Amino acid sequence: MSGQDIPYYLRPNKHVERQIFIEILSHVNAWNKLIEYLYVSMGGKFLEDIKQIHSALNIKKLVSIERDKITFERQQFNRPLSLIDCLNMTSGDLVNQIGTLLDSKGANNCIVRLCRR
Repeated sequence: MSGQDIPYYLRPNKHVERQIFIEILSHVNAWNKLIEYLYVSMGGKFLEDIKQIHSALNIKKLVSIERDKITFERQQFNRPLSLIDCLNMTSGDLVNQIGTLLDSKGANNCIVRLCRR
């Protein structure tokens, strides 16, 4: 069993890390309205961080990237919000296509979090 198969709520360090990240973003939100930003993440099969970012900051331009085909298909099935676009791509692909992605989402800025499970 790998770490990615352990339920999120049983991984307190991951939860704390994510909460700190959201708190930092909430402070940035006081000066820059992040609702206009694109949020890109390696969401994993349950898209937990994307759900929390949307809930805490009301960001609506949400993208999850995943290179593993099975996990990508799982994301499609588990997608909790229709706002989330799941893309089957690598982080390298993201770097090459970030401009196009920003244009397609109508965003000028983005938050990219490339932390793996």
